[in-house]
Amino acid sequence: MKILLSAYACDPKRGSEEGVGWNWMRGIHRLGHELHVLTKAENRAAIEDAVAADAALADIRFHYYELPVRLDRWAATKYLFFLYYLVWQWGAATRALALHRRERFELVHHITFGSIRAPSFMGRLRIPFVFGPLGGGDSAPRMLRPSYTWIRRLEDDLRDAMNHAVRFDPLMAGSFASADLIIARTPRSAGLIPRRFQHKTMVAIESGVDVTRLGRAHPVPPADRPDGLKMLFAGRFLSLKGLQLAIRALAEFRARGGEGTLTAVGQGPEEQSFRRLAEKLNVADHIRWVPWLPRGELDAFYRSSDVFLFPSLRDGGANVVLEALTAGLPVVCLDIGGPGIFVVDSCGAAIPVEDLSIEATTAALADILLRFHRDRPLLADKSAGALDRARQLSWENTVGKVYAEVERLSRRPSRPLSVVSSPASLPGNS
Repeated sequence: MKILLSAYACDPKRGSEEGVGWNWMRGIHRLGHELHVLTKAENRAAIEDAVAADAALADIRFHYYELPVRLDRWAATKYLFFLYYLVWQWGAATRALALHRRERFELVHHITFGSIRAPSFMGRLRIPFVFGPLGGGDSAPRMLRPSYTWIRRLEDDLRDAMNHAVRFDPLMAGSFASADLIIARTPRSAGLIPRRFQHKTMVAIESGVDVTRLGRAHPVPPADRPDGLKMLFAGRFLSLKGLQLAIRALAEFRARGGEGTLTAVGQGPEEQSFRRLAEKLNVADHIRWVPWLPRGELDAFYRSSDVFLFPSLRDGGANVVLEALTAGLPVVCLDIGGPGIFVVDSCGAAIPVEDLSIEATTAALADILLRFHRDRPLLADKSAGALDRARQLSWENTVGKVYAEVERLSRRPSRPLSVVSSPASLPGNS
């Protein structure tokens, strides 16, 4: 097919949404489609450098769109950014219409930003329209929110209200109505899509693994190693990422006879709060604090650790979990959002916590850590399982499964991409 990919965020040198846009673009291109990409102008330099370095990308056509310079200040202001993004999307759709008149696309796919609360106007092209994967619908369990700072609790309450309003948002209703296929990252995000659009909604993950970066299975750690179980956390120092639960789990683990240390890599506004919690629980001497590192330097921590401890409370994606699996590092997380989908029994543990208190969640995390501490061969098995799981979650599978559904629906004689009769399986779960 001749496809226009709308990717506001698309940058080969960055992760998060920018990396998602870039990797979906590469994945769709590898499937043999004729691809045009519409993205923001500030991505041009990085994209042109990457295309110059990779001849396989030479036939992709990139189109750049930006708003007038006087509106740039909106993008730099937290509370005006959404307005800036909304105006950008409308302008991008106008530019896409002009491109379509010349190029006659067969499909338009909005990939970034992928948010259940952020509309797309690409339906204006009146050709088959794929919208997503969309995230942002996962919510932290109410019983665990007292572990937040008060400002984070307030933010989550406001976010819940915004998610509830999705069902009544005319801009989102217009986006859903014009889409022929809606993709949600998680079942919770899918559940926020109004019932009248559920028949054309599927669930599929947004991120994937670069299998060329797969590491090796970790050997069995020596049982008598002086520093015991080596746990790693990486992420922003915000309570929604769950570092406070990791610190509580470390304290419980040690109180029950476990020997081990936690390395916390990252930065954020709640670092001092976490340090005070560690002091209060008498585990400050068993935590190593490391400022945030680039991906290449973080790899060494993945390789030298025994367990990736990431009890995030509402991540729809969590690329750090995929990075840990790629390095052969078993993952212990909560069964919420993206991590709860990525992590299966063979590669770690995803703990169901919907009705658990902070104390019960802490105890459940400590139980798993103690099991890994006392059964070192099990850790080695989980490491091999992490690599197998990473292969299942490859970018090839992530993009390929969605586009298998796109292509199946496009072959219908009545109308391409008219409905999805049943949710497609998640990559690696079929």
